[in-house]
Amino acid sequence: MGTIAFGALSGGVGAELTGGNFWQGALTGGIVAGLNHVLHSNPNKSLIKKLNEDLDKEFGNEGNGKAPANQETLNRLMKLRTFRALNKVAGGKVRANFKDSSWSDNGASAQYMTLRESNGETYTGSDDGFISVYRSAFTTYRETAGLLIHEFGHAISRYTGFFDNSFNNYKDWNKSIALDESYAYQFQDRFGFSFYQPNSNIYLPGLQRALNKL
Repeated sequence: MGTIAFGALSGGVGAELTGGNFWQGALTGGIVAGLNHVLHSNPNKSLIKKLNEDLDKEFGNEGNGKAPANQETLNRLMKLRTFRALNKVAGGKVRANFKDSSWSDNGASAQYMTLRESNGETYTGSDDGFISVYRSAFTTYRETAGLLIHEFGHAISRYTGFFDNSFNNYKDWNKSIALDESYAYQFQDRFGFSFYQPNSNIYLPGLQRALNKL
């Protein structure tokens, strides 16, 4: 069930970003994933092309250079066509906030959360969702964009009800979080930030930790 849902949501986002119908794309993506039955690297060339165009237009040769760790960098990224489209699919209200510390309390460089969760509530929805981005997330503009895409995977999972459905299925918060994390890694992979290569040393350990909990 998990892999099919991964493919369905990824397909839907691809349709939205390339001008198609979200739910038609979600259906197509689900069928493809249902045939494969495995979590695998499946970058979408169209999504990668659009993201690269956005980064090149905004940052030029600086795209592979060091991104300043501040709110202005996040604001510039969030204004890109790709992130405007992702925000639309996530309900249109996700914001990215700079945090002036190296890591979150649980060791993350970026983290999607809702206000209700931050207050200690077990909540599976998407109301008042935000992305906290810490200093360690600011490497190159391109890699920082990759981390934001990962967190938008979480936001879209919440908004579309994927996370809520998995929680109702598992009745286990930790397993639901792990499944959601696995989805976010596959979502990120669609944009070329592969958990296999060439940057698997960055993404594969986190994905493996999530899969080990399922």
